Amino acid sequence: IYGAADQFYRLVLNLARNAQRAGATELTIDIWRAGHLAVIDISDNGPGIADDLRPHLFSAFYSGHKRDTGLGLAIAKDLAVAMGGQLRLSRSTKIGSEFRLSVPASWLAN
Repeated sequence: IYGAADQFYRLVLNLARNAQRAGATELTIDIWRAGHLAVIDISDNGPGIADDLRPHLFSAFYSGHKRDTGLGLAIAKDLAVAMGGQLRLSRSTKIGSEFRLSVPASWLAN
């Protein structure tokens, strides 16, 4: 990632912390170009996200864990927007979750 390494690092760190707290032991990042977009899939091997949490997934101060602040995904989404992109949950099953970050392809180093 060119020019947004700091924001990208913080976004991935927030996703990794959430995955680790949920029980994931692996994180995979796939990056490719799709026209004018850089598409970055960040997936884990955790237990997935409960259906009742999904509508509030990116809401600040909403968490499925009592000791969490509920800010990790809200901050990650704000970082994606600051990079000119978007972040969404693309998949979540009992064998893991995947978030998709789409940003302008200009963020990729050539």
